[in-house]
Amino acid sequence: MHISGESGDVGSAGARATPLISIVIPVYNAEADLPSCLGAITGQSFSDFEIVVVNNGSTDKSPEILDALAASEPRLVIVHDDKIGPGLARNVGAARASGRYLWFADADDMILPGSLAVIAVHLSAGVPDMLLIDYELAHADGTTEPGPDHQVLTRAHPPTFTLAEQPWAIDLTMASWNKIIRIEFFRASGGGFDAEWPHEDIRLTCQLFTEARTLSALNVPCYRYRKDSPGTLMTSGDPRRHFRAFEVWQGVLDRLKKRAESGDAAVTMAVYGAVFLRAISHCSNLFDARVPGTGTSGRMHSQLLVPPGTRREFFDRMHWAFVRYKPADYRRPGGPRGVKFWLIEKDMYLAYNALMWVNRLRVSGRRRARPRRVGRP
Repeated sequence: MHISGESGDVGSAGARATPLISIVIPVYNAEADLPSCLGAITGQSFSDFEIVVVNNGSTDKSPEILDALAASEPRLVIVHDDKIGPGLARNVGAARASGRYLWFADADDMILPGSLAVIAVHLSAGVPDMLLIDYELAHADGTTEPGPDHQVLTRAHPPTFTLAEQPWAIDLTMASWNKIIRIEFFRASGGGFDAEWPHEDIRLTCQLFTEARTLSALNVPCYRYRKDSPGTLMTSGDPRRHFRAFEVWQGVLDRLKKRAESGDAAVTMAVYGAVFLRAISHCSNLFDARVPGTGTSGRMHSQLLVPPGTRREFFDRMHWAFVRYKPADYRRPGGPRGVKFWLIEKDMYLAYNALMWVNRLRVSGRRRARPRRVGRP
């Protein structure tokens, strides 16, 4: 491991001033995105931050770009490591961070202008263990739209709360970049991202949610997530990679079910029920998802995230998880989500597929009718 962009060696970190926010970014072959990603951070008016970039064994020009930027940006620290994967790279960055809060970002995304100042005010006002932020989606055609959490975050909610008080919070996007975490809380939890990926953040996210004594939510979009980006960890690799979600959720639900049944005040049966719904929603969303791909002619098209040949097995695993972990007081949600859950519970694979295609046509028509805005720089 080699560290650049700071004076002295690793042991000198304790002598540096403590910034409010440490932004940790794992990087693997991101030469095209690094200037915009890092420029969106260093160009903000708020300056009480550091950026810890973990070069995760890149084979393109990312290492050279990072070292050149670090030479002129004192808030930028570069850790060069082997290809250890995004989860372990985030853990390395978190261990190296010196700030009071951790924000994990991805190199192909962007922190929105003015976000750091807004976040700083919110953190200083309440000092939460974890701040949940809103975000926007960026499409390949340059347009943006509010993220799927936007409506939930704009509802009235207490300034601070726990998951037991507001179980809806677990239904927010299961990602590392829409949460800002108090570093002492993160380290005291003993948690970390999983070494295997994808879905390396599910277990840790659920752990932090259930252990946090103070959660807070900010209904201001602070992050731009690049949707429809080909070649990412979510869309490339082993065709069975998303079966890992079942392994992770099984471990989470086993632990939380025991805690709920023991009368744990932090993990009530309502919390367990909310996590169960989140797990089924996540797996069904993976099953439904279509992502960019390249056809035999070289033209871009959409393809199923869970590919043909594995879909029946994936659906059976959803059904098995539903039956095994369904809470005793389970009540089926309303609307299309409830219909999907009913079909999963009854193991009605063909009917579910038919519903999926109907929903795809409905959503596609709604998106075409919805005005999108051109993305901000």
